Amino acid sequence: VVRNATLLASIRVEGSLSLDGNSEVSGGVEVSAGPGTVIEIRQTRVEGGLKVMGTDLGGSTLLVGAGARVGGVEASGCEGIRISDCVVSEVKTKGCKGGIAFSNAFVGAVDIDGGAGGIELKHSVVQGELSVSMCMNCTIITDAKSEIRKGLNVEKSVGSLWMGGTVLSNGFLSISDLGGDVLLEDMAVGEVDVSGVLGNVSLRNVTLHGSSTFEKSTGAFAAESCSFEELKLASPFEGITLKSNDFHSRLVSIKSAEGPVFLQSNHDLDLYLEENLYGVALDHNAIHRATISKNLGNTTLAENQFDALKCSDNSHMQLLGNNVSEPSIGQCAPASSVSAPAPIPPLAP
Repeated sequence: VVRNATLLASIRVEGSLSLDGNSEVSGGVEVSAGPGTVIEIRQTRVEGGLKVMGTDLGGSTLLVGAGARVGGVEASGCEGIRISDCVVSEVKTKGCKGGIAFSNAFVGAVDIDGGAGGIELKHSVVQGELSVSMCMNCTIITDAKSEIRKGLNVEKSVGSLWMGGTVLSNGFLSISDLGGDVLLEDMAVGEVDVSGVLGNVSLRNVTLHGSSTFEKSTGAFAAESCSFEELKLASPFEGITLKSNDFHSRLVSIKSAEGPVFLQSNHDLDLYLEENLYGVALDHNAIHRATISKNLGNTTLAENQFDALKCSDNSHMQLLGNNVSEPSIGQCAPASSVSAPAPIPPLAP
């Protein structure tokens, strides 16, 4: 235990450590931690940073809080990490279990490599990037009073991501190979690139300032009351639903979905639908230019407003009460409002 002390050197400890009471360490702090070890840094300035080296057995706990200022935290093999009411220049963890929680913290950057357990960001700011890789049972939750200024990167992990109101407006969101659901709501974000999600992807009341790509994901995709600059959706989503979104005259491309595609009450978009497998339905949308081709199942367009509409090679088309400013082309022409599937030629004897 070190309290109310000024140390003009570094500290090396085996076992538990407590720094408290307006202490200051001009160098770094290095701890070799085994099972049951507790490391606490409170009301202390550690200019050289903190390094905690745990064991494969885990069991050590790291607590940084109560006005601490730490040049950086590097931890391996910890059982649980809590960072609250403090300033830390960066946090790096490797193989830690038990999760990591930030509360009322200001952190320069966060890099989580391996391990298991949840990640929580509450009333906190990450000045740089939050990066998560190879994390198992790793549910990531960020709240409405948190901010990630440069971006969030999640890859090769198992768990779900929920961001509710988090400020990410100037940063990116990148997700690659996540075994769980993704829910974004009541927030703003820059560019988005999501690939390989083994769960549902849901967006509600999200403003996306850059291009957005969602692909190679197996669950359902849904976006409601969102604002997009550009949206690309590619296989193999089991279903796609877009409702009441604003696309600012940008392109929406949906290709090769393996479930139903449904668009309702969206506006100000160019639309490209191709090779979707289980039907397409458009209802009460305001669309500038639409190209709809090579879709299987029923393709139904009802009560939409189009500036221009071109359809070709869809297995079945049904047009109900649409308004098209320019003459429609192909299957969408008035005489082709309902087209039966092409007959199957008989087998050769």
